[in-house]
Amino acid sequence: MASKTLKDVLEFANFQLAAEAFLLRANESDIRTLDRDVLIARLELGNNHASKFVSGQGASFLATYDILAQYRNDANLAGGSGFSGTLFKNRQTGELSL
Repeated sequence: MASKTLKDVLEFANFQLAAEAFLLRANESDIRTLDRDVLIARLELGNNHASKFVSGQGASFLATYDILAQYRNDANLAGGSGFSGTLFKNRQTGELSL
């Protein structure tokens, strides 16, 4: 495994916080249609537990990354599918992260 820098570890931690945030609501299907201020508020609300961005951190994250899609554990399947994922795109490099 390649050696990771502190910057890499922080980036991974921020991805995890954003992925755990409840970004979509029941009546919403496309995260790309959400207003930036709504996304910032939801990143800072997080998952209603400890996983959340502090004030200002959500705006900083969205200055670097677009959130292209989020799929939450599908409760419509028996017991849920167990899968959830969030797709991010680096605004400068175009790199995708899931």
